[in-house]
Amino acid sequence: MPQLFTHLQLSRPLAALDVETTGQSPTSDRIVEVAAVKFVPNTEWTRFTCRVNPGISVPRAATAVHGITDADVAGCLPFEAVASPLADFLGDADLCGFDLRGFDLPFLVAEFARAGVAFALVGRCVVDVLPIFRRHEPMQQGDQKGTLKFYLNRNPIRRHRAIADAIAAAAVLDAQVGRYATLPRTVLGLHALMT
Repeated sequence: MPQLFTHLQLSRPLAALDVETTGQSPTSDRIVEVAAVKFVPNTEWTRFTCRVNPGISVPRAATAVHGITDADVAGCLPFEAVASPLADFLGDADLCGFDLRGFDLPFLVAEFARAGVAFALVGRCVVDVLPIFRRHEPMQQGDQKGTLKFYLNRNPIRRHRAIADAIAAAAVLDAQVGRYATLPRTVLGLHALMT
């Protein structure tokens, strides 16, 4: 797989993350699918993706978003079983994603804590493409669908899938860096701008 970034300059690993869940609350809801795509400078990118048995029922409203049902996750491992392999895959990589700070990271932090697996955000750069979009394009539809259409001229698939959403977030980030001359070209610069 070729490098995805043509505008963003990577000096260290960057992982694009996405999770699908049973709902909106990291306290009471759980992850049903997690994906990370790791981009390492001058090498091919790798991926980690798996479905997770949340240990609770998947509500119909959540299934309407991602298409994942109770039957789909019934035979899957719980997050506790995939937490260490996921943490190992992420290593000390910087992180990016769509609404990463508002949604995915709170879920991941909560799930890692419940599993008793260390996952520190300190020392990592975190870049969220959603605030960049909203800041630079306030008149556009400020959600994932609007972002994909605006930057990539793509309509999202009807149902979210964590791996597709993670790859799309990385592609959007690169497009944003290429589009706005005022944005830093490095993950560290973007992190500093957003912090």
